[in-house]
Amino acid sequence: MDNFFSSVLLFEYLKTKNIYAVCTIRPDRLGLLKLIDDKKMKRGDLDYQISDQGISFFKWKDNRSVRFLSNYHGNDTYKVQRRLQDGTKIDVTTPIVVKDYNGHMGGIDKADMLHAIYDRDSKSKKWWNRLFFAVLEMAYVNSYIAYVEVRREKMSHHYQRITKNQNHNQNEKGDLNLMEMNKLFVQKREEKEICLFLMMFV
Repeated sequence: MDNFFSSVLLFEYLKTKNIYAVCTIRPDRLGLLKLIDDKKMKRGDLDYQISDQGISFFKWKDNRSVRFLSNYHGNDTYKVQRRLQDGTKIDVTTPIVVKDYNGHMGGIDKADMLHAIYDRDSKSKKWWNRLFFAVLEMAYVNSYIAYVEVRREKMSHHYQRITKNQNHNQNEKGDLNLMEMNKLFVQKREEKEICLFLMMFV
């Protein structure tokens, strides 16, 4: 669920209807329980509170603090590896709510994330200028998300078929035959073309 629409009251209502949900939550929403200050948290720290209505509010810090709201999660955690700037790897304690949110994150959340990363918003004396480019950015971000979802299914099936038939399609040197190599080349070329198309707007 997108954090623009999320609220404590909404999650309480969803719970009464046996609808389970998890989302990121904005810090200025009404009804949020008080958690530890961001400045006092270090990477991997987790703080949480559970309301009387069974709504869980989490704050977890990875590269930055992230807030989650859930009506069905507890405080279970697991370990993930993160690479530091010097190349070393460390284990970071991560709440299960993060894993579930990332695994089921929909198109709106991905669009917000990509838009925030690649936002080219700048001040302009013409009010329509910012509006025009905002709509344009939204269009190509959404088209990219749709493209990835469509290509993921096709590519997965394509590579699975190649793997199954690899023994039949290999020559004596163990290389893929020319037909399969040509298909891979065409696929890579199509991916490069869509990337070049998106770069036109950056």
